[in-house]
Amino acid sequence: MLLIDRSEAAFIIMQRRMKRRGNSALLPYSEVLYCSEPKLMIRHLERVKLAAIRRQRTAGLAIGKRFAANGIRIGGQTLFRSEIFAADALDLLYSELVLLPV
Repeated sequence: MLLIDRSEAAFIIMQRRMKRRGNSALLPYSEVLYCSEPKLMIRHLERVKLAAIRRQRTAGLAIGKRFAANGIRIGGQTLFRSEIFAADALDLLYSELVLLPV
């Protein structure tokens, strides 16, 4: 997605994912993997969310703490453990975790 506001622009990469709910129900959602200008995305988050939901036919939009520190946390898992860097430093776009079927 390309978000343009006057002279500012943000390049946003999203991926459609499925979250298992209950025994067999799957809930599709869009996850932001990369954003070149997080502050611009947060200013226009409602439009970004609606565009992602409509385009990818999902129920919601998930963004990481590095993009929006004051977001709502909805149950998650620790996918790695490291003493070298924090979870915020993990690049979702160039990580092998993106390739795994979650």
